[in-house]
Amino acid sequence: WRADPDSICGRAGMRLFLQSYGGPSLAFGWTDRHTSPVTEDGVERKALFWIIGDLPLTLEPGTYRLRLKRTHGGELPTAHIRLLSGGKDKEKHSLASALTKTDPVQEVLFSLPDGLSDASLRVELTLGDKSRGTIEWTKLP
Repeated sequence: WRADPDSICGRAGMRLFLQSYGGPSLAFGWTDRHTSPVTEDGVERKALFWIIGDLPLTLEPGTYRLRLKRTHGGELPTAHIRLLSGGKDKEKHSLASALTKTDPVQEVLFSLPDGLSDASLRVELTLGDKSRGTIEWTKLP
């Protein structure tokens, strides 16, 4: 996919990578493996950091909505979400509460008066239960 990311083969390669090995993505959301405790050198991590791998690199000026929806499994804890450009913070928001069975959807709005290049989205959360869900990124009219 790196040789020609906009081609049919490039898009198929990116989807295969994200589904098999990558972190949470707009195409596939998150799965149990993305919320599982991982040990490093025998020490369990206390937090997770997701980089959304298929966010568009260039964002036009406007308002964007990020929607996280828990579909199965346990609770997804409250998260902090950072919109970055070139690795530097542009906007930071937090979810109002954890995503639970009774409150499965949370939304965050990002306002970009100038647009961004080299954009990335980082989601930081404390470890929760294994869960699955969808991630939606939409430019609002």
